[in-house]
Amino acid sequence: SCVAAVTLRRGWTPGKHSRDLRLGAAREFSALRTLGEELGLSERCAIFCTMALTGPEKAMYNFLIKREAAGNLNATQSKQLEALKKKVGPATPASPQPLKGKVVTAPPPPAADAAKQAAAQKARAEKAKADAAKVAAAKKAELEAAKARAQAEAVAKQKKEQEAKAAALAKAKAARDAAEAKKKADALAAAKKEQEEKQRAEAARQQALAAAKKKEQEEKLAAARAKARADAERREREAAAAAKLKAEKEALAKKKAAEEAARIKAEQEAAARKRAEAAAKLKADQEAAAARRRAEEAASAKRRAEELAAKRKRDEEAAAAAAKRRAEEAERARLKAEADAKAARARAEAAALKQKEDERLRQEKLAREKAEKERAAAAKLAKEQADAAKKETERLAREKAASEIKARMKREAEERERKARAEKERVEAERVKRERKAAAARAAEEKRVAAEQARLAEEQRLAELAEERAEVDLRAQRDREQREHAERREREEREAREAAARLNAEREQQQRELAEQAARKKQEAAQRKKEAADQKRKEAEAKARAIEEAAVQKRADDERRKQEAAAAAEREAAARAAEEEEARKAEEAQEALAKAAAAEAAKNKPTSPRAKPPPRRAAGGAAAKPVVASKS
Repeated sequence: SCVAAVTLRRGWTPGKHSRDLRLGAAREFSALRTLGEELGLSERCAIFCTMALTGPEKAMYNFLIKREAAGNLNATQSKQLEALKKKVGPATPASPQPLKGKVVTAPPPPAADAAKQAAAQKARAEKAKADAAKVAAAKKAELEAAKARAQAEAVAKQKKEQEAKAAALAKAKAARDAAEAKKKADALAAAKKEQEEKQRAEAARQQALAAAKKKEQEEKLAAARAKARADAERREREAAAAAKLKAEKEALAKKKAAEEAARIKAEQEAAARKRAEAAAKLKADQEAAAARRRAEEAASAKRRAEELAAKRKRDEEAAAAAAKRRAEEAERARLKAEADAKAARARAEAAALKQKEDERLRQEKLAREKAEKERAAAAKLAKEQADAAKKETERLAREKAASEIKARMKREAEERERKARAEKERVEAERVKRERKAAAARAAEEKRVAAEQARLAEEQRLAELAEERAEVDLRAQRDREQREHAERREREEREAREAAARLNAEREQQQRELAEQAARKKQEAAQRKKEAADQKRKEAEAKARAIEEAAVQKRADDERRKQEAAAAAEREAAARAAEEEEARKAEEAQEALAKAAAAEAAKNKPTSPRAKPPPRRAAGGAAAKPVVASKS
């Protein structure tokens, strides 16, 4: 943007005035930066004129930003982050992102502000020197104070030792004086007291030995007490650590127990649901069987009602149709017996089919349980494989991210080079266009251009002299800034390496902890799997027992239904026999009535054989058969 501003203002071309463009752009950039600093726009200036981070600095900056977001920064890391923030500005999404691995130096100040920049640099250097002098003076004063304290302590210690030594010498001198006096007294004493003196001397020696022994015992006791106190403190620390570890273990055990209780409760609820489902299914089967039984009883009652209705209808028929009715009833009885036998066979087949279906369902249920176990094992294996694949994917993602960063850096460099080439070609094209235009107009303006060129040459010479002086100053300042930047970058790289080493150590510790946790989880999962297998086995046994009990109950119900059906068939056969007996008796009565009527007709027959008496009604209501008179 600065190059474009100078090009538009002066009308310079990159090919012809490349050096002028560089210096003018540097002056524009420095003027913008100085103006921002004077106006107090420190943040904007930091964003616009900041220096980009190197690769290790960028990695360290990202790491510290994440640690800051997690609240895990220590004092050293906070200082490092503040230093990096001063270079790149606040860590917000709107902040401009620095180029990866590119070192950008500050642009040189313009020639007009060289004196001001030099004065500011000199003031900063003096301020830094004054601060360093203050720090050195403070350190020196602190060292002198420490030295004075050490000397005072040494003098006090020496004085104490001298006092102890003087007390010991005085005590020894007093002992020597007492011994000399005692010797003189012993020499003047009589022979009869020599033994007593020896005894007193022996007693004094024993007393001294006892005092020395007592003193030694007291010293030993004091040392033992100190050791006991140290041991007690150590035991207290160990007890506190053990209590803390025990509390952690208890908390972990409680957590595991709660999880295990929740899992057992969930399994029990699932088993209860399964049992409820099995009981509901069994109840539904029993209700369906009862409904079928009631339907069969209703059908039997309906058949009996129909038979009674048929019986009443048959009773109203004529006696002449009795033989035919008996034949038809015999045929119907045969058909009904065949139908009953067929129905019994169908019911037996249905019971056999149902038993086979129950057996098939039980086999399918066992197969489903086995498949569920296999699916659980497969799911566990798939989960382990997924964890391994996830780790491998993360590693590949990290490698891919690194390769993408490298590729992006390469693409950015290529894009910058392409843009630079395109800009150069565009500028060259514009230059050629302007040169052609200037060549076309140069014929009419040669005199004016000559004068103007002379004036411009003089101004350009003066400007070049000034710019050469400014360029020399700028090169010196640039070299100085580059050296400072190189030193700062080396220091920051060293700090970044140290931070990376600490981070690697922390990651290794975390990996070890994760491995231990994974081992514990694996062991717990194995235990839970074993318990789940035992629970499933118990549930399977309970289900098998329930199925067996249901099958026994079903067989008992089927047997009871068969017995009821046989009893109903017997009752129906007895009813049919009773009905046939009644029909036979009625036929016999009708035959008796017919015979009686025939006898009465024989008694009352007319003389003329052609005369026929009117027919009479039998007791049953049917017309009696005409009796043919015998020729005899």
